[in-house]
Amino acid sequence: MNNDVSSLLRDLEDQKAIMIAVATGGPKIQEKNPEFMDRRRRIRQELQTLGLQDPNPFVDLWGWYGKWSAGELTTYASRRTFVANMYSEVLDQVSTTKPETKKEPVTHPAGETPRVFFSYSHDSPQHKAWVRDLATRLRANGVDVILDQWELKLGSDLPSFMEASLTASNRVIAVCTETYVFKANKEQGGVGYEKMILTAQLMRDISSDRIIPVIRDNAQSVVVPVFLGSRIYLDFRDQTQFEGKYQELLRDIHGAPLLARPPLGRSPFTNPALRPPQPFTPDPEKYASSALSGRVTFDYSNNNGRFTLGVGDLTFETVWSAASDVAAHAYANAPQIRGIAIANGARDFADIQDARVYDYSSRVRTPRVGEIVLWQNYVGYSMATKVVAVQAKTHGSMVDELTVDYAIAPNGAHDFRTSR
Repeated sequence: MNNDVSSLLRDLEDQKAIMIAVATGGPKIQEKNPEFMDRRRRIRQELQTLGLQDPNPFVDLWGWYGKWSAGELTTYASRRTFVANMYSEVLDQVSTTKPETKKEPVTHPAGETPRVFFSYSHDSPQHKAWVRDLATRLRANGVDVILDQWELKLGSDLPSFMEASLTASNRVIAVCTETYVFKANKEQGGVGYEKMILTAQLMRDISSDRIIPVIRDNAQSVVVPVFLGSRIYLDFRDQTQFEGKYQELLRDIHGAPLLARPPLGRSPFTNPALRPPQPFTPDPEKYASSALSGRVTFDYSNNNGRFTLGVGDLTFETVWSAASDVAAHAYANAPQIRGIAIANGARDFADIQDARVYDYSSRVRTPRVGEIVLWQNYVGYSMATKVVAVQAKTHGSMVDELTVDYAIAPNGAHDFRTSR
């Protein structure tokens, strides 16, 4: 077996063991938590290179403690079974993985810190401070940033610095203000010199995603220079969206996309006679939606009232039942759900500025039609659901159906004012 796969299997088994140990009278959480978190990061990166997802929703052992102490896993045996079942499928998938199917997701060499160079124009002291603050935060989050404000001194050779820095960097952040775009197109000043170097590198590898255009202070219809005209950019012009855009930028640099590519399945038409009998499972399309927002209608009397919304880290397995023909019960029973709350006073998602301020102390909520339920998962994301309609056979309807609108806040944000 490939050494990387063997190492990943050991990590998965060790992660299982440490979760069981702390939940069954073993070592203290504070003693094992750093080891657990470090191994979790390693596991998630390795699984992503195999096109697989980590089934463990707990970001640390305190999250796991919150799960078993909530009253659902009252015995040591139930906790052992829960952990074993959680890891069973991914262990089987990793065991049968062929080494050649691995694909390195990051753009910098594996195991190395990504190095990023900032290409920008010195529009004003305020703009220079904004760039410096962004660079400082990226460095705090594990990105080795090269910034002229830190590196250059009086008498420094500016062209040599630009050429050496651009060559040594894995990625380049081009802060595209109106001034930057003008200077790049006209090949003026330092921006023009950097543009010539970058253009030469792009011509050597036209498919490269090395340059990340970042838009700020730019009201033009064309917001990037001509040489970056086909590149996907990040728009930082709306300050209220800064946190979400920053998380998107950070994930891209670290090669940790929010929505990872799902694993490739097998053709159902390949040697059907040789395939073992498949166990019956409910049609997943009836009880799940991978979109990050929308409206769903489902029969809550089936699938134990469960309906899954989102994908990857943004997954929320909701559980419902009818309370009447104008209200429903919502339950925080799924393993990855940290808690649920009623957004009292909110009539629409746009009324929710910070989902974290609401009361998540109960495992069951009973929203009426028009009310909003907030969900938080153990990865740290928030979702809002609004009850649109409830139909119940016990109250004279022909079907047991629930209709809800929902929106998942991406990039770790908890502000729903721009949802839907």
